[in-house]
Amino acid sequence: MKKVITMVVMLALSISFLAASGEKEEAASPSPAPAPDSASSASLDNASLAWETAGEEIIFTFAAKTTGWLSVGFNPSRVMKDAQYVIGYVANGQTTVRDDFGTGTFAHGPDTDLGGTDDIRLISGREENGWTELVFALPIDSGDEYDVPLTLGESHKILIAYGPDGKDDFRTKHTFKTSFEATF
Repeated sequence: MKKVITMVVMLALSISFLAASGEKEEAASPSPAPAPDSASSASLDNASLAWETAGEEIIFTFAAKTTGWLSVGFNPSRVMKDAQYVIGYVANGQTTVRDDFGTGTFAHGPDTDLGGTDDIRLISGREENGWTELVFALPIDSGDEYDVPLTLGESHKILIAYGPDGKDDFRTKHTFKTSFEATF
């Protein structure tokens, strides 16, 4: 029953996003997503994050009311430190995402600059009617020392942030941030 309710919530979020745009557009996927094993979501003021486990990865759909960048972080040790981040934006129809690691209390940088690997599988990105949506997959455990294992059945601290309208970069300070606990 929980699975059915969760899927209904995810479907409602997708329909409301498409209805707000006035267009129905199918997200292009470079590779097909596996069928979900389980799914859940969190709705925040002007933002939503949905996730579903599928085999050895978790597929995330993050939407926020901004035409700037979006970011989701996982399991910081202190403020931003030691968290795994996915940060991305859509500019001129092109989606850019980066796999970051919390290098300090208020700092992060690309995994690849630290000797790690980029482990994000981008599925799609779009920007419509003042909203940006990123759909991406992360391995449950990439083996990269700069990624956080997303252990199923355990609680994880999630950090959500987004930048101001039009700021399609990795440097501009957030206009919204929050955190919450979630179990995948």
